[in-house]
Amino acid sequence: MSDTFARLAEVLEARKGAAADSSYVASLYHKGLNKILEKVGEESVETILAAKDAAVSGDPSDLIYETADLWFHSMIALAHFGLTPAEALKGATIYAARALGKEAEVGSLEPGKQADFVVLDAPDVNHWLYHFRPNAALLTAVGGVRRWSR
Repeated sequence: MSDTFARLAEVLEARKGAAADSSYVASLYHKGLNKILEKVGEESVETILAAKDAAVSGDPSDLIYETADLWFHSMIALAHFGLTPAEALKGATIYAARALGKEAEVGSLEPGKQADFVVLDAPDVNHWLYHFRPNAALLTAVGGVRRWSR
């Protein structure tokens, strides 16, 4: 998955210098930050509506699609500022722990650190996202301690 994000970051960066009519992403860059953020806002609303629809129908397929679209446009916004998806993930994990003075305890999956995570019954995250089903979790850990397992 990190290879995919790294490749996407490279493509997004390359699109910054491309002609506006060469790709959708290049056209957004040429229209400027306000247009990029407008698309992030639009995709946010569409994600919320898809979640509400999924709650009623039980079918998360539109939610998956809209969430992917939101992530994509968010990555374009990050790239506008010269940031990569990996830097965003670090900002929400290890850098946040460092800012709180808790880097030795949390912020990454390492021996001796506390962590909240779920182990899923799926060959990889892509399989789980596209074949979502209830009760796919095999184990849940909170603070590094097993709280539930099947």
